[in-house]
Amino acid sequence: MKYAIIGSSAAGISAAEELRKLEENAEITVISMEDRIYSRCMLHKYLSGERTADRMKFIRDGFFTELGIRFLGGRSVISIQETDHMLILDDGSQIIYDKLLIAAGASYYIPPIPNFRDALNVLGFRSMEDADKLIKATEKPGRQAVIIGGGLIGLDTAYGLEKRGCKVTLIEKEPYLMPLQTDAYVSDLYREAFERAGCNIMLNAEVKDSTLDENERITHVILDDGTEIPCDFVIAATSVKPRMEFLNGTSIQALYMNYHIHTVLSRFLKKTDIHVNKGLEVDGQMRTSSPDIYAAGDVTGLSAIWPDAKRMGKIAAASMCGGGPGEQDFYQFKNMANFYGIVMFSAGKTRVDEKRYEVLVRRSRGTYRKLIIKEGVLEGVLMVGDVSNAGVYLHAVSHHLNIEKVRNHLFRLSFADWYGYDETTGEFCYQAEEQEPL
Repeated sequence: MKYAIIGSSAAGISAAEELRKLEENAEITVISMEDRIYSRCMLHKYLSGERTADRMKFIRDGFFTELGIRFLGGRSVISIQETDHMLILDDGSQIIYDKLLIAAGASYYIPPIPNFRDALNVLGFRSMEDADKLIKATEKPGRQAVIIGGGLIGLDTAYGLEKRGCKVTLIEKEPYLMPLQTDAYVSDLYREAFERAGCNIMLNAEVKDSTLDENERITHVILDDGTEIPCDFVIAATSVKPRMEFLNGTSIQALYMNYHIHTVLSRFLKKTDIHVNKGLEVDGQMRTSSPDIYAAGDVTGLSAIWPDAKRMGKIAAASMCGGGPGEQDFYQFKNMANFYGIVMFSAGKTRVDEKRYEVLVRRSRGTYRKLIIKEGVLEGVLMVGDVSNAGVYLHAVSHHLNIEKVRNHLFRLSFADWYGYDETTGEFCYQAEEQEPL
């Protein structure tokens, strides 16, 4: 059997490793636009100078040789020939496959702000190549950077650039930093931490225009209230787009999500039946609508979390070999962050209409916990400081477990609150009955 994998990050590498475990004699080829294998989770540490390139690896030396996997780094797939089960690479070479996994990830998206898509100094932060460009841009002291977007990528970028002595202005149109993961209290914690480090944080602000000089470089961004902010370069950190350039002419399906993503990808998908969502449409076994083609990781839009990408890769590998688990529930809205010693975990809803939801908050020295409940079910959790049992709350949220029986200790839950030991099977099992108060 011949397996081909497009992409060499969490999903692609975990799939390759799992395929080798499942099929000792299979021919496995990994094709990657990048020639370096590294952890994207640590890119901000690389940008800041706290980690070298050698310390960014997440696979052991000799990984591909040891497992008998062919790695084609620095190569791009330009076309998928479904009928012939063949990939066309940028150098004209061809790769025949029996089963294909698309794990190409995502790239940064430049918003349609005047001059942004033509300027030479609008950068992103999704890869080591992006980080290297930012490092080069900060070589001269006193450089001024404007970051558009206050989500995790924006904060990662701000952290790394600040550590390099860059003067950073971060602009977020929402009233919160990390608006998908935090609330007002946690956002303020991070805002204060970044401002103490020297960053200028602007919330409830939106860039509407910019000034372009004769060298095609943006010198100022202009906010919706007319404020002009000088800059040497700009980082687009508002969102990402799945890498699907090679799908032209295929039958692989994705569903419409919004106009924003559709306009980004439409130029790649002409003359196809592909509809654009936040990524490729897959079922619970990572199968696309095209026979023998699978997808995993950021390209699916299911989750941007590293552990989820690895899990998707393993599920895809098992499915490609003819097995695999049943339907999967990839819980998208969970994340962790750690900036300036402030550790945060969130899952599910973090801000709601308190007339429709029950919101419980416990705050103590160095610790903050917020639970969001509806009809006895935990629908969201936000934790700062001690996140040691975050997995318990994530499990409760993602499995929609009823928490009425544990109301007297909601802020100190454990797996034992729902699961007991079955002496017959020797396994832990879900307990629906009421438990005595702890």
